[in-house]
Amino acid sequence: MRQNSSFIRKVIYGCAIVLLLFPARYTGTAGLWGVLAWYGLAKLLELLDRFVYANNGLVSGHTLKHLVASLGGLWLLLLLQRRRALAPATGA
Repeated sequence: MRQNSSFIRKVIYGCAIVLLLFPARYTGTAGLWGVLAWYGLAKLLELLDRFVYANNGLVSGHTLKHLVASLGGLWLLLLLQRRRALAPATGA
């Protein structure tokens, strides 16, 4: 389980580096930061699992993690449905 978490973390860091270093070829590329933000929030809720449950007594951070992660998936789906190719850059 620990190796899987480490792999996912590396993938997230890699995505952030790609977003920073390479120009966008499609509209809505900035929205990918939103996907990463949803993932970050889900991870935070996972880490605060007991704290969240202790403070509301109804749902745990683990439960909310799954809900927030699904919102990240929905965000990505909507982003991909609406994106369009940008005109290629002309250069000398």
